[in-house]
This record gives sequence, structure tokens and C-alpha cells, in this order.
Amino acid sequence: MPASAIAVPVDDEDLEETMISASRSGVAPKVVFTLQFSTGQELTVVGHSLLGRNPKTNQGESVENLLVVIDPARSVSKTHLEVNIIDGKLWITDRHSGNGTRVRLHNAPETELTPGQAVEVAARSRVEIGNEFFIVLEGA
Repeated sequence: MPASAIAVPVDDEDLEETMISASRSGVAPKVVFTLQFSTGQELTVVGHSLLGRNPKTNQGESVENLLVVIDPARSVSKTHLEVNIIDGKLWITDRHSGNGTRVRLHNAPETELTPGQAVEVAARSRVEIGNEFFIVLEGA
């Protein structure tokens, strides 16, 4: 005779959360960030990337992704930012863009980035590039 099923109470608060465990291979899951733009566009960052209207690498440079921003006003430079995930943290570098990059870390004053200098950007930070902005979200 088969065993009867046992009813287990459901914790409603836990339904929306997924617990991430180490993979069987022993490799930790890859960290991903989502950039949620003021236009509604969302871009996923999974590694070393360039971001802009029409991003291109310099000669001899290689990246994992080219992230294209929709900007009909052309206020975002062709290759505006370098975006990288290092040790699970998001870093951005202004690539000498025409209109600059401003960052407002969560609950902090706005800061103008120095071109060529990498800056760590935490989740919920606001990054302004040209006339556009995006909010950094951790996870995809």
C-alpha cells in the first residue's frame, strides 16, 4: 500500500524568494546586474561590456558584450561606458563621453565621473548618461 501524502503548511512570505545554493560543480552562480532605463529599456550585464548608442571596441580590446542604448536624441555617446563585474560588484568607467556620466549612489549626492576612472556602483544607484538615466538592479 502506498504511503499517504502529508500536508505541509505553505509560508506565503517565502513564495517570492528563491534560495541560491552552490552548484554541484562547486562554481558559484554568475553575478548579473540589470540596468533599467528611464525609457523602459532593460539591459543585462553579465560580464565585461561596453555600453552606448553604437558601442565598439578599440583595436586589440575585447569584451564579452556590446550593450546598445536606444537614444533617438543622440545624447548618449557611441561608446559611453565600460561596464564590468569584478568580485560580484558592478564597476563603470566613463569612456571620455561627450556629455559625461553622473552617478547618484542610493541616498547620496550626485557625483560626476572622471573619464577613465572606474567607480563601483551599488544596486539602486542612478546613473545619468547624456539625457538618459538608468537604475542598477542586482539580478536578471
